[in-house]
Amino acid sequence: MHKVLKERALSIVPLPLPLPNHYKLIIEEYSNDERVIFSWANEQQDESLTVELDCTGNLMA
Repeated sequence: MHKVLKERALSIVPLPLPLPNHYKLIIEEYSNDERVIFSWANEQQDESLTVELDCTGNLMA
């Protein structure tokens, strides 16, 4: 299930897939309240993106 949610998060981000190598996954957090947060950072350009999903893959933030 975790892999499915990660793939869903990647499908939402406004970047080409596969995600460019300079973006590194820095947060992969599964909370007890059935939410998951993924955050990727591009340290070269001081950019990041974060996707928060519920346990069924719906976008929360």
